[in-house]
Amino acid sequence: MERQVKVSVYCLAYNHEKYIGRALEGFVQQKTSFPFEVIVHDDASTDGTAAVIRAYAEKYPEIIRPVFQKVNQHSQGVDIVARYVAPQVRGEYLAICEGDDYWSDPEKLQRQAEMMDKNPSCALCVHRVQEERENGEPSGNLFPAGEMQEGIVSSRVFLEKCMNGYAFHTSSYFVRAADFVRYRLNPPEFKKKCDVGDEPMMMFFGQLGSVYFIDRTMSCYRRGVPSSWTVRQLNDRTMARQKKHCRCMMDTLRAYDAYTDGAYHELCENRIANMMLRYALMDGRSRDFFKAENRTYFHRQSALKKAVICASAVFPGVAKGCYIRRLRRLYESVQ
Repeated sequence: MERQVKVSVYCLAYNHEKYIGRALEGFVQQKTSFPFEVIVHDDASTDGTAAVIRAYAEKYPEIIRPVFQKVNQHSQGVDIVARYVAPQVRGEYLAICEGDDYWSDPEKLQRQAEMMDKNPSCALCVHRVQEERENGEPSGNLFPAGEMQEGIVSSRVFLEKCMNGYAFHTSSYFVRAADFVRYRLNPPEFKKKCDVGDEPMMMFFGQLGSVYFIDRTMSCYRRGVPSSWTVRQLNDRTMARQKKHCRCMMDTLRAYDAYTDGAYHELCENRIANMMLRYALMDGRSRDFFKAENRTYFHRQSALKKAVICASAVFPGVAKGCYIRRLRRLYESVQ
């Protein structure tokens, strides 16, 4: 008879030989009063990632459920989670951890499951996450940053935090599995327009219900891994991917505004204004803010950003160079 699994976890791995053991150890060390499973998908890694996963699957067959690819699916444009993960989910709840991140608290799953059981109005449970450099040293950054009281957070407050910066990391996400499977197998239009996975997921679950925040650091996000999205963006000399991301996010936010019938219109417009500024600085097109159709986004900027727009409209090349150098300094600060 098949076990009644309460929590399903999924972990995507690709060339994570240096990190995957730490992630898997964080899974098997979880102390729970219920059965849980971990679906680990290796996307045809060319290093020793698959061997590490196999060793853990043999040692912990009741927990680790591996999926190995012979041909890299991401490069084929396959939605790995929709095709290979979602159909296998058996739990009532679902948690996430990428292969280069890890859980640092053995009570993580138990605490999150208890909070979701006690608060059926909550669509998502998150907690604090510590950021580490690629070499394992703490960077000093936490997600979310600053003070935040433990307990139920309204949809509006949660989404405002998400749209004002990268507030919550995926290694803390804990949702109802049925909602997750529906989201991945029948994605809303705004998700289809986005070029990243975490932001639209936060937006979807944020509007689905309230959010429970646990003020406890229970996982680590490893920044600067060579295959990570951030590194690939900042290593692109032409910044084409950064500009594409800005355009995608503007389209995503407009689609999300329509999806939610304008319930978070001001939040969406403010975020669009921010993305437009980033795009304009990278592309040397700050003068576009003075076009009739874009003036409302100019007026949404702070006084300092308005000054930056005006200066960069006069000296676009200088502004572009300064912005790119700033991005690289931010990246290098966590290496």
